[in-house]
Amino acid sequence: MSNGIAKRQRTKGSSASVLQSLAESENTTMKWQDSPEGLSPDWIFSNNSNVHVCNDRKWFTELTTFPSTALGPLASQGVPVSGVGVVNLPVKRSPDSRGPDAHHVLRLTDVLYMPSSVCNIVGSPIFEIAAQVSLGATENSMGGMNDASGKPVAYFSPHSERNCLRLSGPPVGPRLGPSKFKPDTAYWLTIKWPASERARWEAHGQQTKADTEKHQWVGEQPYTTEEKQWLKKHYGGEFKFLMAYELSIYNEEDRAEGRAIMRTLARDDDSTDDNDEDDEMEAADEEEDEEDEEDSDLEGHLADYHFNEEELDWIKKHYGNSANFMISYGFKFYDDQDCAAARGLVKDFLRE
Repeated sequence: MSNGIAKRQRTKGSSASVLQSLAESENTTMKWQDSPEGLSPDWIFSNNSNVHVCNDRKWFTELTTFPSTALGPLASQGVPVSGVGVVNLPVKRSPDSRGPDAHHVLRLTDVLYMPSSVCNIVGSPIFEIAAQVSLGATENSMGGMNDASGKPVAYFSPHSERNCLRLSGPPVGPRLGPSKFKPDTAYWLTIKWPASERARWEAHGQQTKADTEKHQWVGEQPYTTEEKQWLKKHYGGEFKFLMAYELSIYNEEDRAEGRAIMRTLARDDDSTDDNDEDDEMEAADEEEDEEDEEDSDLEGHLADYHFNEEELDWIKKHYGNSANFMISYGFKFYDDQDCAAARGLVKDFLRE
């Protein structure tokens, strides 16, 4: 088929401005290194709480304003909630672990932002990622958390009277501030989020998703299975398609622009009859799994050029590829500043 669309010039209304807007919205939360006073330090396991709670906005990697109410120790006592979001919590796996394998990230979702809380709470939803939780004092811990396979993912600090998670310190984790707990004071650390409020939050999320998709630029939307098949048929895949239009698969803006171009081409392509299309769809279905694996492997190495050979060897040994390494520590592989921070972290590990 004819390549009837020239590479369009970027304008203020192109994907660049869209991605900039997204970046600005993501930057509403502070990064760890931007908080010299330290983050709220106490993350307490509370089996009787049906939700996670965080009292420090700087912990959130994603946060949506959502006024709500949770229930404290007294059923009639309403505790105000300012929002709901995601926290990537860096923790030590076990007191005996050393090196990069000693660290892990607990990704907590639907975390209530509750500034009035005396501490942060890890509630019963933690069992979705840490199926086994043991409590009991030893010389080096007050218990720990294991995943479904029995591998340690976190443990409780022996220096706390409560079941407080042992966090990773700098440079893996953030600098921590002082505890809000007062000595010789009893605390009842249980929070319940009513089912009615959780349902309201879920409905809000569904509406937000629908609104986002409605107003989303065509290039931002990920490829569908049918579109991947179209690329495979006409160009051999996304990589070769982008090369044909002088775009780079290593640049997220270029990839978004490529998706927009592809959709225009596919919409105008009426050269294939129904019978041929059915035969080709059957062949494409057989190749789909292989294509997805190729795409996944390629995307896993998008940030490789930020690291030298020694650093890449270390990353491959411990994490498989650069994207896995960066995602595990909350970095974005398409953000140059995050890539620089990730490389600094690798250097720190190599010096250990």
